[in-house]
Amino acid sequence: MIQKKKIISAEEYKKEIENLRSSVSNLQRERSKLINSIGKQKKKAKDELLKNLNPIIKDYMIKNKIRLIMNKKALVLADENLDITQDIIKILNSKLKVIKLD
Repeated sequence: MIQKKKIISAEEYKKEIENLRSSVSNLQRERSKLINSIGKQKKKAKDELLKNLNPIIKDYMIKNKIRLIMNKKALVLADENLDITQDIIKILNSKLKVIKLD
């Protein structure tokens, strides 16, 4: 742009700068729209996953006579044999192959 400034008139230079600013502004708007769209899709996928996961966990609790399931983040220390995460993931994967984000 600096090289062009020496060759073209001030008015043409100003016009090109405005065009570039406009392009940057349009790209920033498009980027923002895409980020919002991805955020909405991520939320929808998470909601769909939880909707399918909760009944699986309840059923697992009943079948295995479990009275309490805790989030790992809430635990300080626990026996690794009590971790049912992999069992639940296997069941979930067998029942929920795809999450559609239409």
